[in-house]
Amino acid sequence: MTFPTLNVAALERVYAHIVANPEEWNQRYWHCGTSMCFAGHTVAMYGTANWSAPGDPGCDTFVALSTDDEDDLFIDEGERVIYVADRARHILGITEDEAAVLFHQNNTLADIRRIIDDLIAGARH
Repeated sequence: MTFPTLNVAALERVYAHIVANPEEWNQRYWHCGTSMCFAGHTVAMYGTANWSAPGDPGCDTFVALSTDDEDDLFIDEGERVIYVADRARHILGITEDEAAVLFHQNNTLADIRRIIDDLIAGARH
């Protein structure tokens, strides 16, 4: 399997931001008021967050950008959209399986640190 290029700088930057601003972190939600999960912080910090996709009260999709991978897009109320997790995994250079582990809603900050360390050490999934 060919793995995407891991964006270590982005992983570390997002993690450091969350550690420094724990009140802005809630792993259970992509975006809820002023708090976000790891994936939500990733897209917000890298300037690719457009939260208000049509018909998405849960804020888990974005209106598609021309830079989004066509394989990740789908149509919602006539608009091309992408899930937060898919955009975030492309920014971070991780696979779908790695994203499922890193973005899991029950992860603690300690879990996220361990997962990042494993990714950096080369334990790719």
